[in-house]
Amino acid sequence: MIYPVNEMFLSIQGEGYWTGKAMQFIRLSGCNQDCTFCDTDHKDYQEMHYGEIIDKIHSHTNTICITGGEPTIHDLVPLTEALKRIPVQVHMETNGTCEINYDFMDWVTWSPKTNFYSETAYDADEVKFLIGVEMPDWEGLIDGITPLLNINTEKFVMPIMGDNERVNMQLAVKYVLRNPEFRLTVQQHKLVGYK
Repeated sequence: MIYPVNEMFLSIQGEGYWTGKAMQFIRLSGCNQDCTFCDTDHKDYQEMHYGEIIDKIHSHTNTICITGGEPTIHDLVPLTEALKRIPVQVHMETNGTCEINYDFMDWVTWSPKTNFYSETAYDADEVKFLIGVEMPDWEGLIDGITPLLNINTEKFVMPIMGDNERVNMQLAVKYVLRNPEFRLTVQQHKLVGYK
């Protein structure tokens, strides 16, 4: 199986439940959404066989995060099966618009933007909602997805950074103060100067 690999890099997880943990990231190119506020340049890529990807895994890495773009637009089974044989923990971040095969995933983060595939929400380990004036219906998205989650799903809100980050941060903090089952997360990796 060939994958369009935008980049592979070692960093810390800067968002959500695993913030601060060292991880190797596999960023796949391509997405089924075109968000105007996307902060990731994932369009360029190198075609790599999953064996080549495995060969580039750092030997001291025990956690891999597959991200994008949107990783679920690709058949991840050959890659995730191979990663589990290393063995490493396999995390994935998805926008939640496609069906997800959880069989070889240790942790799945949903980060929905405008729409979602509701049948897979219940099994998500965490959900991370973006909050910002760039997404006028962010509260409707939260209200639509939250009832679909299981009781153990970790729930986060994250302000969209950029031109409106001060306003967006205030919106996110106010939301957490009104909804204590949610926690605030920010892009810590950028604060410390990493990808």
